[in-house]
Amino acid sequence: MDIEGIDESFVVDLSVNHISSDFSSKNSDGDLECELIILVNCIATKYCSIEAVSDAFSTVCECEIAGCETLPSCKPALLSDKIMVKNALKSNDEKIANVLDMWCEITRISDVRDDNEESPCIMGNVTFNLLCIDGTGSPILLENSVPFEHKLKGDNLKNAKLTPNVKISSVSYHISDDNTVDGVCELEINTTVSGECKVPLVKNITLKEDCPKDKNSGSAIKIYFACAGEDIWDIARRYSASVKSILDENEITSTNLEDRQMLLIPLSE
Repeated sequence: MDIEGIDESFVVDLSVNHISSDFSSKNSDGDLECELIILVNCIATKYCSIEAVSDAFSTVCECEIAGCETLPSCKPALLSDKIMVKNALKSNDEKIANVLDMWCEITRISDVRDDNEESPCIMGNVTFNLLCIDGTGSPILLENSVPFEHKLKGDNLKNAKLTPNVKISSVSYHISDDNTVDGVCELEINTTVSGECKVPLVKNITLKEDCPKDKNSGSAIKIYFACAGEDIWDIARRYSASVKSILDENEITSTNLEDRQMLLIPLSE
């Protein structure tokens, strides 16, 4: 199925649900024609990266920075798992002689969050349908619904937006006694996890040219003993030096220091 305007650059969450089926005789030879109506739900999202300024400073003069916060959508993650749902269907009136078919339907899918729990749960109902034959050769249709619950595993799920998609992978059964058939439904639970994160951005920079920075320290180089994990940007801001000058002076390429080390900070540029 092709959807206009959607290509491989989109992240697509697609679900297909059966609405109705209509069978009719096509000809006298016994051929049947089937008309199937399905509902297709498609959520397509395109993510792209942009360059944005989150901090700024001047090496020459004082400046004022006007900031703002934006709430970009984070790229969604997919959590996939399979669970087994079991159910026993009993015939109270007649013995079950033979099973013709068993099928399942899923209803009432929702995500449930508890204030005391970090991980939300996907909950719903599975309806087991059993078509069988009794000892007299008469058909029997049995139906029974059971709830299921699946706790999601992952980080930062408590406030995330969850889009669960539950599908039936397989259905199996066996006759346990004359009146009971045990059914097992395997569910595939795919949950799309998405959310928003606050990102501070620089909206405007005003240079105070009448307030030059005082760099008259009597030396062109300052020795600085950096700690592991320090960022060159923070050091450059503190001493009004450029990041590039510190990297070049110390012949390093990474802007984040993994180990403690001595740095030479150029004070005149």
